[in-house]
Amino acid sequence: MINPSALGPELEQQCILRVPKHIADILRKILSGDKSKSSNFSLTFDDERHCKLQLDETVMKGVVVDLPCVVESLKTLDRSLYYKSGDIGQMIIINDKTDIEEQPEEERIFDDEYHLKFGITPPTGRSYIRSKKRAKKRAKLGEIEEQFLRLLRSENESILADSFTLSSHDLFF
Repeated sequence: MINPSALGPELEQQCILRVPKHIADILRKILSGDKSKSSNFSLTFDDERHCKLQLDETVMKGVVVDLPCVVESLKTLDRSLYYKSGDIGQMIIINDKTDIEEQPEEERIFDDEYHLKFGITPPTGRSYIRSKKRAKKRAKLGEIEEQFLRLLRSENESILADSFTLSSHDLFF
């Protein structure tokens, strides 16, 4: 038997769980401690990016995606003083109808590298797409700069080679 204290301190990780509205209502009642709604739910991970949410007899597939920017989470005890409790960088998206990865490319809300294309608030909408465009522009500028430096070096080498070219009659007068 493994002693839990021997494993070291437990680290708290926070993430956002996005589920369909009818599932969210059920989970909200379960987590609030409502005795009339006694459902069992579990979230199990197949690997680091894929999971399954089981709510009574219903099993839904989900995927873990990276948010385009880090979101701070805050806690309060008296609704006047808030303190930071963590940084959120990932979101679990649960879909009850179809497998999320089998959706057409234009309907998917994340790319092949599991980055969320749109943020969770309006100001962060399309932020990942904008940063990808900026990165492409920077890469293109880097390629242009490298090409310019290569041309400049070859020009300098040709000037030096032309000025130091000696013929045999130049050596012996």
